[in-house]
Amino acid sequence: MMRAAECGGVAGAAQRFSRHGPPAALRLLVVAATAVLALILFRTHHDAHDGQQAAPLWVRLGHDEGSTAPVSPGLGARTALREVQPVNASVWWFAPFLDFSSFGVEATGMVQALLRHGVIPAAQLHIGLLQNSCDDQQAGSMAPAVHAQLLALRSKPSRPAIAVCHNLPPYLGRPSPRWRSCEACPPAGASSGLVRYAVARAMAETDRIPPDFVASLNSMDEVWAPTEASAAVLRGSGVTRPLRVVPLPVDTQELDPRTVEPLQLPPAYAVQVFGPRSRRGDVFTFVSVFKWELRKGYDVLLRAFLQEFGHPQPLGDGGTAAAVAPDGGGGGMPILGSSGPGGAAGPLSPNSNWVGPEVELLILTKPFLTEGPEASLEERMLQWARDALGPGFDPRVAPRVLLLGSHVGRAEYVGLLTAADAFVLPSRGEGWGLPIAEAMALGLPVIATNWSGPTAYLDDSVGYPLPYNSLVPVPHTEPYWFQGSRWAEPSLPDLRRLMRHVAGGGRAEAAARGRAARRRMLERYSPPAVAQLLAAELRRITEQTSGGGGNGAG
Repeated sequence: MMRAAECGGVAGAAQRFSRHGPPAALRLLVVAATAVLALILFRTHHDAHDGQQAAPLWVRLGHDEGSTAPVSPGLGARTALREVQPVNASVWWFAPFLDFSSFGVEATGMVQALLRHGVIPAAQLHIGLLQNSCDDQQAGSMAPAVHAQLLALRSKPSRPAIAVCHNLPPYLGRPSPRWRSCEACPPAGASSGLVRYAVARAMAETDRIPPDFVASLNSMDEVWAPTEASAAVLRGSGVTRPLRVVPLPVDTQELDPRTVEPLQLPPAYAVQVFGPRSRRGDVFTFVSVFKWELRKGYDVLLRAFLQEFGHPQPLGDGGTAAAVAPDGGGGGMPILGSSGPGGAAGPLSPNSNWVGPEVELLILTKPFLTEGPEASLEERMLQWARDALGPGFDPRVAPRVLLLGSHVGRAEYVGLLTAADAFVLPSRGEGWGLPIAEAMALGLPVIATNWSGPTAYLDDSVGYPLPYNSLVPVPHTEPYWFQGSRWAEPSLPDLRRLMRHVAGGGRAEAAARGRAARRRMLERYSPPAVAQLLAAELRRITEQTSGGGGNGAG
């Protein structure tokens, strides 16, 4: 986070104020009011496992937690939520709840929205594991209460249920999915009679999906997509089943910048790849969160950052491992970024005019589709620099880039985002973009590509949509399900311009847009707002199938 050298708690709080809110006296009033409200909630609300759950008081009043703004029921007008009436149905939600995939995070948020806001009583909500193995990878990582709740929900319904299959399309479908998982969805054999209706949860990250994905989705009763952009791609690719737009909930209570403790930057376990080892004076921190794959635009991000905030002369206090790294060691990684202007090969042209604070980039990432021994993420980044930037690249004149390449727990992740000054992700395509939405909920200024999923919630009133040059063919090096499709090529000059603006003269504007971004998440994508949308869809399905099973897709 941007901070003065050796600053104390008061100075740090003053820095956070520019993004996070009102003066101390007013905040004390808000805290006091919130405490009273929490006491009321505690005394009037039953635990989800005690049976049918009433809607929380602040939902019945039509306001979000601690906020005086009415909550929007979704993508339309800003109207107050009505009381969420329970749906008289059993729901069986299948997803990779217990691995580290983004689908598991999404599904956990949706299941929790159903429970917390009284849509489905706990006795009528069940989960199954739609993941490669039945192993519980989340033990010790997920919040203990959430983890225990998921384990308690892992059961079969006693009556026909609405089954939701939440993963890549090859993991689901009738009569049997193409890819094997811990449990089949929809359930087959003796359990098939426990399904009254089968819903696929699907999204698109490019401008089309492959025929086998289409076949899986068309074997279901209907499909839920997170955005209109995804729904349009699914329709255009040949999905004929009914399509409904149901966005993801963003936990605005967990992601509250007033209550989250920022992580001390840089974390002790971060690996420094480029730049000076010592931090000098004020430091402005960009954070980016993604899987290490070309779709996420890491090549565009690194090139833009290194060019915009580089120094014209060596810094003189020593480089990093990049200066002494041996040639090779990239695990056979291809030269990336040759498909468009964002990743064109060639030496860096550092901006010698940058006179603002020291700027650093903190990247939280993980490998994507790895098999067998591979180079570490640090080695891959160094290899990218050698291949894409050429022999003229000197890590001593590079701005600081830090890498977190291992899984971090949820609380640490939230604290990491909160500690940063801005979030940036020049992705080539997103189904939704969960880290982007989470950063917005925390009030961070966000720079993200103005294409695909993020267009549902990001515009220039709440952040910085990044222009793209054109749609370009996906390279043959990428997964089969992207072949034959196109994705966006983010604009390198515009990314440089926006990062310079946010870290420099536009900081006050960026802070205001960050606060507006949090308000948007509260109004449109908070758990109670999405719970109301889920309730409407489940109630419609319940009424539609009251005379029997699904609509004949399978």
